[in-house]
Amino acid sequence: MKKYMIICFCLIIVIAATSILVLTNHSNDKSIEYKTDIEPLVSRFPNIGEINDSYWAADTYGGDFGPTSYWMKGYIYPTVGGMEKFKKSFTWHLTPDWNPAFESKISSGDIQQWAYSEEFNSYIKSSHFVGEFHMDLRNGVLYFDV
Repeated sequence: MKKYMIICFCLIIVIAATSILVLTNHSNDKSIEYKTDIEPLVSRFPNIGEINDSYWAADTYGGDFGPTSYWMKGYIYPTVGGMEKFKKSFTWHLTPDWNPAFESKISSGDIQQWAYSEEFNSYIKSSHFVGEFHMDLRNGVLYFDV
Protein backbone atom coordinates (compact mmCIF):
# COMPACT_ATOMS: atom_id res chain seq x y z
CA MET A 1 0.00 0.00 0.00
CA LYS A 2 2.85 2.37 0.85
CA LYS A 3 4.51 1.66 -2.50
CA TYR A 4 1.23 2.49 -4.29
CA MET A 5 0.97 5.83 -2.42
CA ILE A 6 4.54 6.77 -3.38
CA ILE A 7 3.89 5.98 -7.04
CA CYS A 8 0.68 8.05 -7.02
CA PHE A 9 2.44 10.96 -5.32
CA CYS A 10 5.26 10.89 -7.90
CA LEU A 11 2.75 10.76 -10.74
CA ILE A 12 0.90 13.79 -9.36
CA ILE A 13 4.15 15.75 -9.13
CA VAL A 14 5.10 14.89 -12.72
CA ILE A 15 1.66 15.94 -14.01
CA ALA A 16 1.74 19.20 -12.04
CA ALA A 17 5.26 20.05 -13.24
CA THR A 18 4.32 19.33 -16.86
CA SER A 19 1.22 21.52 -16.60
CA ILE A 20 3.24 24.39 -15.19
CA LEU A 21 5.81 24.10 -17.97
CA VAL A 22 3.14 24.05 -20.68
CA LEU A 23 1.34 27.07 -19.25
CA THR A 24 4.59 28.98 -18.75
CA ASN A 25 5.76 28.27 -22.29
CA HIS A 26 2.54 29.64 -23.81
CA SER A 27 1.74 32.49 -21.46
CA ASN A 28 4.16 34.90 -23.14
CA ASP A 29 2.74 35.98 -26.52
CA LYS A 30 6.08 37.58 -27.43
CA SER A 31 7.38 34.16 -28.42
CA ILE A 32 4.44 33.56 -30.76
CA GLU A 33 4.77 34.33 -34.46
CA TYR A 34 1.84 36.41 -35.71
CA LYS A 35 0.50 35.80 -39.19
CA THR A 36 -1.43 37.80 -41.75
CA ASP A 37 -2.16 35.11 -44.34
CA ILE A 38 -5.84 34.64 -45.11
CA GLU A 39 -5.96 31.17 -46.73
CA PRO A 40 -5.59 29.15 -43.47
CA LEU A 41 -8.53 31.06 -41.97
CA VAL A 42 -10.76 30.60 -45.01
CA SER A 43 -9.93 26.88 -45.17
CA ARG A 44 -10.81 26.37 -41.49
CA PHE A 45 -13.83 28.71 -41.46
CA PRO A 46 -15.29 28.55 -45.00
CA ASN A 47 -18.44 30.49 -44.03
CA ILE A 48 -16.34 33.56 -43.25
CA GLY A 49 -16.56 34.77 -46.84
CA GLU A 50 -14.15 37.32 -48.28
CA ILE A 51 -11.52 38.79 -45.97
CA ASN A 52 -9.74 42.11 -46.43
CA ASP A 53 -7.08 41.55 -43.79
CA SER A 54 -6.16 39.38 -40.81
CA TYR A 55 -3.79 39.26 -37.86
CA TRP A 56 -3.59 36.01 -35.93
CA ALA A 57 -1.45 33.46 -34.16
CA ALA A 58 -1.55 29.69 -33.76
CA ASP A 59 0.35 27.16 -31.72
CA THR A 60 -0.10 23.95 -29.77
CA TYR A 61 -0.48 23.25 -26.10
CA GLY A 62 1.39 20.19 -24.99
CA GLY A 63 4.87 18.96 -25.35
CA ASP A 64 6.90 16.26 -26.97
CA PHE A 65 4.84 13.52 -25.39
CA GLY A 66 1.13 12.92 -25.00
CA PRO A 67 -1.77 14.61 -26.77
CA THR A 68 -1.58 18.20 -27.95
CA SER A 69 -4.26 20.77 -28.67
CA TYR A 70 -4.03 23.27 -31.49
CA TRP A 71 -5.22 26.82 -30.82
CA MET A 72 -5.73 29.91 -32.96
CA LYS A 73 -6.62 33.45 -31.98
CA GLY A 74 -6.68 36.73 -33.78
CA TYR A 75 -8.54 39.28 -35.82
CA ILE A 76 -10.37 38.93 -39.12
CA TYR A 77 -11.34 41.99 -41.16
CA PRO A 78 -14.12 40.84 -43.51
CA THR A 79 -15.38 42.94 -46.40
CA VAL A 80 -17.96 45.62 -45.57
CA GLY A 81 -20.64 43.55 -47.32
CA GLY A 82 -19.72 40.48 -45.34
CA MET A 83 -19.88 42.34 -42.03
CA GLU A 84 -23.28 43.83 -42.87
CA LYS A 85 -24.57 40.35 -43.74
CA PHE A 86 -23.30 38.98 -40.41
CA LYS A 87 -24.80 41.89 -38.45
CA LYS A 88 -28.22 41.47 -40.05
CA SER A 89 -28.38 37.66 -40.17
CA PHE A 90 -27.63 36.91 -36.51
CA THR A 91 -28.76 38.11 -33.10
CA TRP A 92 -25.87 39.88 -31.37
CA HIS A 93 -25.60 40.50 -27.63
CA LEU A 94 -23.32 43.26 -26.38
CA THR A 95 -20.46 42.10 -24.15
CA PRO A 96 -19.23 45.34 -22.54
CA ASP A 97 -16.95 43.60 -20.01
CA TRP A 98 -15.30 41.36 -22.61
CA ASN A 99 -11.97 42.23 -24.28
CA PRO A 100 -9.81 40.30 -26.76
CA ALA A 101 -6.86 38.32 -25.40
CA PHE A 102 -4.40 40.42 -27.40
CA GLU A 103 -4.45 43.67 -29.34
CA SER A 104 -4.08 43.83 -33.07
CA LYS A 105 -1.06 45.64 -34.42
CA ILE A 106 -3.19 46.71 -37.38
CA SER A 107 -6.04 48.02 -35.22
CA SER A 108 -6.86 51.68 -35.69
CA GLY A 109 -7.25 52.20 -31.94
CA ASP A 110 -10.93 53.09 -32.31
CA ILE A 111 -13.33 52.58 -29.44
CA GLN A 112 -14.68 49.07 -29.72
CA GLN A 113 -18.17 47.65 -29.12
CA TRP A 114 -17.83 43.88 -28.77
CA ALA A 115 -20.81 41.57 -29.19
CA TYR A 116 -21.37 37.82 -29.18
CA SER A 117 -23.80 35.59 -31.08
CA GLU A 118 -24.26 31.90 -30.34
CA GLU A 119 -25.98 31.53 -33.75
CA PHE A 120 -23.01 33.09 -35.52
CA ASN A 121 -20.56 30.84 -33.67
CA SER A 122 -22.52 27.78 -34.75
CA TYR A 123 -22.57 29.06 -38.33
CA ILE A 124 -18.96 30.16 -38.63
CA LYS A 125 -17.09 27.26 -37.01
CA SER A 126 -17.56 23.53 -37.20
CA SER A 127 -18.38 21.56 -34.07
CA HIS A 128 -14.82 20.25 -33.64
CA PHE A 129 -13.57 23.78 -32.92
CA VAL A 130 -13.87 24.82 -29.29
CA GLY A 131 -13.89 28.57 -28.71
CA GLU A 132 -15.67 31.71 -29.74
CA PHE A 133 -15.94 34.48 -32.29
CA HIS A 134 -16.84 38.04 -31.22
CA MET A 135 -17.72 40.99 -33.42
CA ASP A 136 -16.72 44.62 -32.97
CA LEU A 137 -19.95 46.25 -34.14
CA ARG A 138 -18.34 49.70 -34.49
CA ASN A 139 -15.27 48.79 -36.49
CA GLY A 140 -16.28 45.75 -38.56
CA VAL A 141 -13.80 43.36 -36.99
CA LEU A 142 -14.14 39.74 -35.87
CA TYR A 143 -12.01 38.36 -33.05
CA PHE A 144 -11.62 34.62 -32.66
CA ASP A 145 -10.11 32.39 -30.00
CA VAL A 146 -10.50 28.72 -30.92
